[in-house]
Amino acid sequence: MNSLIHVSLKVKNKKVMIVGGGKIAERQVKRFMNAGSSVLVISPSLTERLNHWWNQGNIQWQQREVSSTESFQCDILCLVTNNHSLHHLLQLNNQHVSIIYRADDYSLSDIGFMNKIEEKHFTVAWTTHGASPIYAKILKNDIEERLPLRKYDSDLAFLEKARNMIKESTLSENLKWECLNEICTKEFLESENRSENVHKLLLSLQAKH
Repeated sequence: MNSLIHVSLKVKNKKVMIVGGGKIAERQVKRFMNAGSSVLVISPSLTERLNHWWNQGNIQWQQREVSSTESFQCDILCLVTNNHSLHHLLQLNNQHVSIIYRADDYSLSDIGFMNKIEEKHFTVAWTTHGASPIYAKILKNDIEERLPLRKYDSDLAFLEKARNMIKESTLSENLKWECLNEICTKEFLESENRSENVHKLLLSLQAKH
């Protein structure tokens, strides 16, 4: 049984500690840094990119080795070295940390990072559950080629405006629900003047009401 649920996690201002300074650390740092987290990297050395972010003041860095007996005070702990034994002991010593990620063993992590394609109004996300991170990247090309992502984004931009208009109307809750379902139909979305048709739909339902 899959014990994971897929959620969007707000990590702005959360304290994130990254143990390791290599390429995998780079990916995790970028992810949390862009989301507004407070990121501290502990590693004897950094990649060129990590060093650049540190020089820019985007992340903090403790230039040192990590002891297997250490206990950290943070919201999220990412173990991204190539030392399996170190990860195991650090995880045991930091059970008080709510979320621990282990790059070496997906099954022992509290969190998994999904691949994603992000548009303005929606996000497509997927994971191979650690089976093959490389194949997960290949899937991105398939998704982009097979799905009309721009059309979806355009539809959602329209639906957002239409939904707000319907919610602000004087219709009953049942009629609002009927209206919201109607504007999501393929026929309505592909109609030539769909914005104008929302007004017409509201007027017709208000007249009945």
